[in-house]
Amino acid sequence: MDYSELKKISDFTHDPAVTISLRTHRTSPKNQKDAIVLKNLINETEERLLELYDKRKVWGVMDNLRALETELNHQQYLDTLILFASEDFKEAIKLPIEIEKDTVKIDKKFSTRNLIRAVKQTEHYYVLTLSQQEVRVLEFFNDTFVQEFETDDFPFKNTEFYETDPTQNSIGAVQNNLIKEFFNRADNAFYKIYRENPLPVILAGVQRNIEYYHEIANQDEWFIGSIHGSFDRTKITNHEIVELAYPVIEAYVSDQLDQSLADLETAENENKLVNELSNIYKAVTEGRGKKLYVEKDFFQSAVIEEGTLIVTEDTSQAEVVDDIVNEIIHTVTEFGGEVVFVPNDYLAKYHHIALILRY
Repeated sequence: MDYSELKKISDFTHDPAVTISLRTHRTSPKNQKDAIVLKNLINETEERLLELYDKRKVWGVMDNLRALETELNHQQYLDTLILFASEDFKEAIKLPIEIEKDTVKIDKKFSTRNLIRAVKQTEHYYVLTLSQQEVRVLEFFNDTFVQEFETDDFPFKNTEFYETDPTQNSIGAVQNNLIKEFFNRADNAFYKIYRENPLPVILAGVQRNIEYYHEIANQDEWFIGSIHGSFDRTKITNHEIVELAYPVIEAYVSDQLDQSLADLETAENENKLVNELSNIYKAVTEGRGKKLYVEKDFFQSAVIEEGTLIVTEDTSQAEVVDDIVNEIIHTVTEFGGEVVFVPNDYLAKYHHIALILRY
């Protein structure tokens, strides 16, 4: 699940809108119990809906929930499963992030606020494994394998770009051109995946194949690094691949953090930086937030009085927002802004949170 997809779901409005969240397991026998837990949560949802809405409204929602339940493969779970359903919308997503408890929420909008923070704190990326026989697309969250794309195109097999004439095959230029054309076709097919969910890409293969792929790539800037060796599916596991790929992602993130500090300093010099929580809240609610930087474990409770944010540590009052930072994150995304999470104390100079303004 891409952050942008989650954002679209968060913008969806319908009454009722049901969000079911449950903790799931990757391996048997624990994942066999997940189906039972899900069924119980769906039954609970039906009971609550019938108490709140006319049964004709409930039928459409329940039809969609039952359809999602039927479509799910419990052998392919990650750490969390979330079902979104209304009368005319249904979506199930699996995420490699952990939640505290199983919940059913019924509202006029789907519940995504905590998920946006969680998803934005994971490093999500692709690994393209390159060989002269096939190209595979693997998806990872942090150091966790998510899936291998199995589509009409992928794994992309080389069924025509090779020379059967031994005399031609011995000519290096002929063979090289065939390999490049194979990679070119694979790259065009990969663009369909990338367009739907643009993520950083790591190339995996022997040096020559990586060099050829860079030569033919439609958008070479997609690629943030490479890992070298043979990545034949029969000789290496996905776990072994991520052990090689994750350090590349960590280096990429480090470079991005260095750039973040430079961007903050530039914005500060241009008087486009806000780093006081009440001013940040005011700016984002006005739609002026371009890019929000926040330390990953920075939380703050607050009260909103007549549109003004007042920080408080007393969370016993009913009107207190437990985590105003989460509200700010959500508001920034609603207005099309970006959110960047950084390590703790990285923004000590800016009191743990900073906002670059559009104007």
